[in-house]
Amino acid sequence: MKPVRTIVFFAGVFLILLSVSFIFPEEGINIAGDIRLKFISPDRILGRDSSLYADISEIVAEYTPDMDPELPEEDADETSDSLTIIAPPEILAANSDSIKKKIYPLILPDKKPNLLFPFYLKLDKAARGEDCLRIIHYGDSQIENDRMTSLLRYNFQKVFGGYGCGLVSAVPLYSGNPAFSESWQGEWERFTVFGNRDSSVHHNYYGVMGAFAALPDQENGDWSNLEFAFPSGKRASRFDRVKMYLHSYADSSLISFCVNDSITDTLQINGGGFQVLSFSPSMKADKLNVGFSLPAGGRIYGLSFESRKGVIIDNVAMRGCSGLIFSRIDSTLLKEMYRDMKVSLLILQFGGNVVPYIDDPAFYKRAFKRELKYLRKICPDVPFIIIGPGDMSVREDGKYVTAPNVERVRNVLKEAALENGCAFWDMYEAMGGRNSMPSFVLADPPLAISDYVHFTSRGANLMSEMFYNALMSDYRKYLETTQRND
Repeated sequence: MKPVRTIVFFAGVFLILLSVSFIFPEEGINIAGDIRLKFISPDRILGRDSSLYADISEIVAEYTPDMDPELPEEDADETSDSLTIIAPPEILAANSDSIKKKIYPLILPDKKPNLLFPFYLKLDKAARGEDCLRIIHYGDSQIENDRMTSLLRYNFQKVFGGYGCGLVSAVPLYSGNPAFSESWQGEWERFTVFGNRDSSVHHNYYGVMGAFAALPDQENGDWSNLEFAFPSGKRASRFDRVKMYLHSYADSSLISFCVNDSITDTLQINGGGFQVLSFSPSMKADKLNVGFSLPAGGRIYGLSFESRKGVIIDNVAMRGCSGLIFSRIDSTLLKEMYRDMKVSLLILQFGGNVVPYIDDPAFYKRAFKRELKYLRKICPDVPFIIIGPGDMSVREDGKYVTAPNVERVRNVLKEAALENGCAFWDMYEAMGGRNSMPSFVLADPPLAISDYVHFTSRGANLMSEMFYNALMSDYRKYLETTQRND
């Protein structure tokens, strides 16, 4: 066949297919039972994405999130440029009422409209320097490397006082914490209660981070070491004490603290079992080396870099976790650690890892309620805020659309939270609702990455800012109420 005839043949086939695609029902034709014949859409043939994406322009017009909340003033202009929204010609303004409000409010149980007032009372005391309080932010991979938490912490500490990055793993689960860099000496092992749990661990003593680091064998009497370096000029990198939570198998052992290459203290542990150590450096720490003369198998549940007053906020990221692991952790250990840490608020941000796989959202609701009951029994006076999943997209007929289970999982988490006396913040609706994730991906610079699931640092900060503003909106109600009572 001559080249011209070949080109004409294929052009004719393309035109026939295109013509059929225009007249073929978009939902397809049912042949028998669940069997349905579908035809490729015109948009897919022409390479167009005609999805109706959420209009997030009003949201980003209100917020201009930076990559790093603690950038020096002279560097701010470089990273805080206003965002440009790139979107297809057809735009759907999803949930326009909530977007106009700019603050998507917390949803509180009907019978507990003042649920967070005791927390706000402690917040006021912390602001006056009378005490310190602690918030633990649990979540899945959306909060890894301090994303969302770092800006939340910065805003709280800037307004209510305090500094330090809070609780961290002895051996990092994920690299890239902006508050410090870390290295270590020795063959440390790390174990988690979430993800692929190691079957060699025959106990459930994982602590509040759901993870611990096991001390290595000390060959030739060499000490094991952890070394931290803290960048200057960051509130999260400052601290005036280090607290360490550990379990020792020895009746007597030593832990040394070396600040800026100068040995400043060596603490002796007398007696085995669970221990809480506290060390206060006498100088500003740019570098901290912690040496261990402990037998192999000793467990380090975490180190906390903190201030004595103000607000401390911990980031506890659990990659792949759906929030159903707390009941696998020893309750006595959890209770001891929560009490020592003076935990005043727990934030649980889960659900995203369930969306692709769950067949029965009602099962997830029942399981999550059991976890909430377990935690609330351990710390009955601590309020909880549950953050639901954000939008997540799947590719369907060449278009990115909201995954089928996102709203169902969001709904059961909301029900579980409210039925258990917890507050709920709907991140899905706050970011624009249905089909808002593509708008985050297409923003310039991007607010989400191309997996259409995870936020970029800017996107995470945007969500963090919106959540903080929701909290402060409720805090203002507390202030108004207390002023009226006075």
